[in-house]
Amino acid sequence: MIFLLKKHFIIERNNYMVYDYKKYNLKSVKRICNILESFIIKKEELSLSDICKITGLNKSVVFRNLVNLEEEGYIIKNKENGKYFIGIKIFQLGNIVKEEMILLNKSSPIMEFLSEQLKENVYLF
Repeated sequence: MIFLLKKHFIIERNNYMVYDYKKYNLKSVKRICNILESFIIKKEELSLSDICKITGLNKSVVFRNLVNLEEEGYIIKNKENGKYFIGIKIFQLGNIVKEEMILLNKSSPIMEFLSEQLKENVYLF
């Protein structure tokens, strides 16, 4: 079971482990997340300037990150107009989440029934 408490993850295992996000904070990862999330806001092809306006990041920083995202297949650059849009890898990751949600939704009633009958916690792995 995972609980999110004000920038800390507490993971329930045999003992508790606490992660302080500030300690493991990587600005480059946050920038990439901000760039990807800019497509959530507009839901269309975005120019370099559009992404800079949405994220508040410098053009050179955004460009370097877009080049890396494009190389990995997370972003596609439209060669005709120079704008960027979400790549197939984002779609693939989204499908994994969708499949997990379907499994969780279908298994929840069964898990609740088992938990009530057995008087034990039931986990899905």
